[in-house]
Amino acid sequence: MLAKIGLVIVGTALAMSAMGRVENVVAHRGFGSSVVCAQESNDPADDPAAQDDADAENATSASGVYSGTIVDNNLGTGMISASLSQQHSKLDGTFVATFVSSNYGPGFVNGKISSNGSINARLKFSLKGKCGLNFHGTFQNGNEISGDYTMTGCKKMSDHGTFEMHQ
Repeated sequence: MLAKIGLVIVGTALAMSAMGRVENVVAHRGFGSSVVCAQESNDPADDPAAQDDADAENATSASGVYSGTIVDNNLGTGMISASLSQQHSKLDGTFVATFVSSNYGPGFVNGKISSNGSINARLKFSLKGKCGLNFHGTFQNGNEISGDYTMTGCKKMSDHGTFEMHQ
């Protein structure tokens, strides 16, 4: 068994050595065209998405678990909670709003936050479907999210309201 393992190791080493020599001959003796080498860059300045998000990197992170009060035009006052994760300017997470007669969610949060704390997010009630809340608000004081929402994409339903959450 050891002989077989040794043979595989020696064969692999020889193959790698031969491939390196063939690549070297091709690169330096003119077989084909010029050789171009690429190197992966970890420089955020080279990433267009990172450039768009650059101002949000300087902002305080809105990641965390929040809870607070929601005031809905149709359902009245209730409780809202959310768990959010921020990467650059992108916000993702989950939420649930609980009222005496009904609930919004549990659902999913997807949105953007700017360096000045402005938030635009979509709070969807399910992964599939279009029903959810369009939220426009602010992240302030390092631990508070507040703003207004409008329900959209829900058949024969329309609603709006406000909420305020703290960590």
